Amino acid sequence: MKLLTVAETAAICRQTVDQTYVQIREDRLPGVVRIGRKILVREDSLFAWLESGGAALPGGWRKAAAR
Repeated sequence: MKLLTVAETAAICRQTVDQTYVQIREDRLPGVVRIGRKILVREDSLFAWLESGGAALPGGWRKAAAR
């Protein structure tokens, strides 16, 4: 299992680091691992999610919109 930094994850997803942090904070990115203050993403989970179309995870943005 390889762990990616937030910057590496952002580059793979072709988005900014800030956008990636938003996805992590809103639990929309799979495979997030927190070790102390460090945030890493499991490479296998990320690629599986991207291959499935990068679909929203259960509760995603709809959870925030319902508030």
